[in-house]
Amino acid sequence: MIIFKICEEDLKFEVPQYNQSVTCVVHNNKTILFLTIDIYPHEKPASQRPKLRSYIIKEPDLIEAIETEEK
Repeated sequence: MIIFKICEEDLKFEVPQYNQSVTCVVHNNKTILFLTIDIYPHEKPASQRPKLRSYIIKEPDLIEAIETEEK
């Protein structure tokens, strides 16, 4: 799943497979990979921005969203 990040906050995934290079969730015998692409129009380059606040996305929230889409 490709996620286009259109907000200033960083997205952090709290899932058991987080230690891998790509965040993923296993649900219903399917592995779903999450790739985040930042398209937010930042005014300053990354080296000049303050530390980002993080929006935390937890595994139960992801599973709930997946199940809602499957219906």
